[in-house]
Amino acid sequence: MKKSNIFLTVVFLISIFSNVYSQKITELNSYLQSQKTSLTQRLNELCTTVQPTIYMERGFVKETGTNNQVYIKTDAHSLSKLPGTLDKYSDVEILEIRIQNSTDLSLFNLNQETLNKAGKLKFVLIRSEFPVSETEFKNLLKGVKNSQLTLLYEVCIPH
Repeated sequence: MKKSNIFLTVVFLISIFSNVYSQKITELNSYLQSQKTSLTQRLNELCTTVQPTIYMERGFVKETGTNNQVYIKTDAHSLSKLPGTLDKYSDVEILEIRIQNSTDLSLFNLNQETLNKAGKLKFVLIRSEFPVSETEFKNLLKGVKNSQLTLLYEVCIPH
């Protein structure tokens, strides 16, 4: 009888800690439609209007706009360059990561230490060009433990 009580207690504690320490990720459009706050208004503005942007693709970096880039658009191949980029651009508010295929999932490496370099970062958006489940998106961000960040995903399959 005691062993089963101990087992149930351990399972209960594990479930509590996993829920406390797991980061919530939300589908982009659901997030924008469900809340009308200054944060969602800012996200909508970032996603729908032209912003000073840093593009990182296949290891190459290109800037648009004047100083104070607020948006980084990158692919999974360029995530290794992200720490140096975030050090250089302190005004970045949104990081968009594009994954194009299942190979990109294996390249995906994003952790809290990297994101801590961006002082104004509010949003991390993962855009997938192939079907990915919410659980798979959560697994991609398991190294991110920052309640100040809003983690979002979107599946955009090109036709």
